[in-house]
Amino acid sequence: MSYTRLFIQVKCEPGFADEVGAQIVDQIDEVLEVYSTTGNYDLLVKAKLADVQKMAPIVQGKLHKIGHIRETNTFLSFSVFGRDIGEFVS
Repeated sequence: MSYTRLFIQVKCEPGFADEVGAQIVDQIDEVLEVYSTTGNYDLLVKAKLADVQKMAPIVQGKLHKIGHIRETNTFLSFSVFGRDIGEFVS
């Protein structure tokens, strides 16, 4: 089965990024990884979709119900170039 990758940038209320990231991983089965990031957003969420129609239930039905999230920005991936580099931060 082929999957589409879904990336979601998450802006949290100040001081809540770690808590929100942990809740996202614990509560949303489709989430593969959550990264803490610099810039305008606090977190980058990577999820997999078997069906693009499942995007709204994941983002609106699950993610937006987690507390301390101020804003999200969602992207779908068309293609993957290169290989997964694995764990790059110790």
